[in-house]
Amino acid sequence: LLLPHGIASEEEAHARYQQQQKNIDIYIQDRTLESVGRLRDLARAWKIHNHQPSSRHLAVILQQKLQTHGLDLGLHQVQAALDGKTKRIRRALIVEMESLLRKTLPEAHDLASAVAESAQKQTRQLDLCWVHAEPMSRRVVSRYGFRTFAMFDVYGWMPVMDPAVIATLVQDD
Repeated sequence: LLLPHGIASEEEAHARYQQQQKNIDIYIQDRTLESVGRLRDLARAWKIHNHQPSSRHLAVILQQKLQTHGLDLGLHQVQAALDGKTKRIRRALIVEMESLLRKTLPEAHDLASAVAESAQKQTRQLDLCWVHAEPMSRRVVSRYGFRTFAMFDVYGWMPVMDPAVIATLVQDD
């Protein structure tokens, strides 16, 4: 009965059945929904460890990894999940995020300690700040004789800025 399908024995049929059952179980497991909290914590740990403030960059990486598993999630969906803006996410997203974080950690560190460290140490939770430095920078440029060739916005990791400290650096003449 199974010979036309390339199955010669009962043992081979049973082996194929078990393999197909494993594939189905993996398919179902990857698509189960879970709370977003774990993913958000893993993403924060990855961003801090890699000094990558962008959820978008991480979302692109994860989206490509998910596509290899047959899950086609939109970039906006993945980014919203990383930022904790959704309630439930696919388990495959957590699994891929764990894998990505594991690859970036030194061998002595485990996943649980990296996530706990990033959540507990407030000094490590650096804010991504955008600073409109144009009014300050023009005075500095003119005071020290620099010429302006181009202007652009700079994004980066930095602690929350204290305006009083900035005011002492560049005072009005």
